[in-house]
Amino acid sequence: MSSRFARGALALGAVALIAGGCSADDSQKTEVPAPERDTRQDAAIAKLSGEGVTIDASSLEKVSGVLCDSARSGASRNQLVTAVVHGIGNGDLASDKAGAIADVSIEYKCPEVVVPDTGAAEESGSPAVTSPEVAASSDSSFTDGTYLVGTEIEPGTYRAVDASAACYWKRLSGLGGSIDDIIVNGGFEDQPIVAIDPSDKAFSSKRCGRWVRVE
Repeated sequence: MSSRFARGALALGAVALIAGGCSADDSQKTEVPAPERDTRQDAAIAKLSGEGVTIDASSLEKVSGVLCDSARSGASRNQLVTAVVHGIGNGDLASDKAGAIADVSIEYKCPEVVVPDTGAAEESGSPAVTSPEVAASSDSSFTDGTYLVGTEIEPGTYRAVDASAACYWKRLSGLGGSIDDIIVNGGFEDQPIVAIDPSDKAFSSKRCGRWVRVE
């Protein structure tokens, strides 16, 4: 696990100043206080380590921020775990580790958010409804997969008209498979809308069905 931040005290010792044959006394010492440790962050990283998950501080901040945004939008725990499995683990991460990441991220970053185990759409089993108005006004569409922006799909605003409750999408700055390649991600809602920028490298989605351009 890499450490991005120096641990321990950072101080400048006494500096002897020679002026007119006199040296500075102790009152001229300059001390810089040690940076405060983020004990909550340390605790979250340690807790994940105990669950067999290795994550650095930077990645924890990014993952927990994304998951909290989704949780505030109404995502259930099942949906958050699914997002972790496919967004971080590319489908290969064990569900227990994904669950640990989701739980610890929420506890660390947004403990005030109450996350239900399942969402209303999951409990009812009702499929998303395709909007005829959207379908009729769209001039391009594509289905789940990974597409290069500007080559395979055009930038613009798209709606997933057939999205399931487990829909997951991400805008990408690169295709290296790293979490740092994710510009933003989301899903877990009825007919999510995504604005794909011309500067995006690619766009990827799973279980979202058909994306239809709305503008």
